[in-house]
Formats: sequence, structure tokens, C-alpha cells
Amino acid sequence: TVTMFVTVPGSMTRKAYDDAVKKLLNDPSVRLPGFRKGQKVPEQVLLNALGGKNVLVNEALDLLCEDALKKAIDQSGVKAVGQA
Repeated sequence: TVTMFVTVPGSMTRKAYDDAVKKLLNDPSVRLPGFRKGQKVPEQVLLNALGGKNVLVNEALDLLCEDALKKAIDQSGVKAVGQA
């Protein structure tokens, strides 16, 4: 077992949040009444449709952890087995 502490800059967290918004807007299972596919949807409308900010934050964390953890593992030289 290896414990790693990864520091992530704010710009990277903001990018992950924006990517999560884009990903959820393009997800075919997310239906937003009054908006066509590909149409610009305000973030607040998406938040309301998904039931709050937690869904977006969790998606952003998944994206962020995937990217940041992969970089940290590559830089450390640790051979990872399974999912962190």
C-alpha cells in the first residue's frame, strides 16, 4: 500500500468543473426541457435539472482525480495495480 498526497492547482480544478459541465450537457441521458441538444444551457438550469451542485462536483472530482492521479503516479515511478 502506498499513500500519495497530490496538490492540484485551482486552474486545474476549474477546468475539471467546466469539463464536467460539458460532459453532462452532452450526455444523452440528461434531458433538459425547453432546450435542444447542443443548445447553450445556463449552468444554473443544469444544476436545477440534476438536483443540485453535488452531481457536478462529484463528476468534476472523478475527472480531476483521474487526470491528477495519473500524472502523480507517472512522476513517482510507482507501479499502480487496480483503481486508486
